[in-house]
Amino acid sequence: MKDYRKEISLRDGRKVVFRSPGPSDAKRILDWFTELVAEDTFIAAPPSARVTLEDEEKFLQNMLVRIESGDALHLYAQDSRGRFVAHMGIDRQRGRHTHCAELATAVSKGWRDCGLGTALMRAHFSEIHRLDLRMLFLGVLANNPRAIHLYAKFGFRECGRRPEYALYKGKFVDLIDMFLPVSDIKL
Repeated sequence: MKDYRKEISLRDGRKVVFRSPGPSDAKRILDWFTELVAEDTFIAAPPSARVTLEDEEKFLQNMLVRIESGDALHLYAQDSRGRFVAHMGIDRQRGRHTHCAELATAVSKGWRDCGLGTALMRAHFSEIHRLDLRMLFLGVLANNPRAIHLYAKFGFRECGRRPEYALYKGKFVDLIDMFLPVSDIKL
């Protein structure tokens, strides 16, 4: 999805631009990620996480190398003010698992329940053939019904649970492992 750019209209009438990350996006990604961490939403980073611009530049450089090599698809959703409001990525695994990839997604507060996750999933699935994969996997916290619903809508199925895997807002929460054979993807 290198150089991908497409304007999308959401159910609530707002528009976003789906676009590939670029070398100058580290600060924009850091600002978005910092907001997610402060919200204490369903991401792996706890509210105490402190990511520096240098950390984000390294993360972005690695992402761009993986995209360029054909091992990843990543898109950010950008609002009308140029701020990132969502991200979805599919990253190929390594070694004996190169036929598999991990899907990850995050959507900012105020941008959920408007079709953004669905549109991101469709955009990725329309390009997934580029990775020549057999299987997609993801992990989702059991107390995140919105994300579970999105994944199930596209055919992801539960294949296991990791009991009390995450400490989220003072409570231990299971992680649900889900999978989707790429041959089952329907748009």
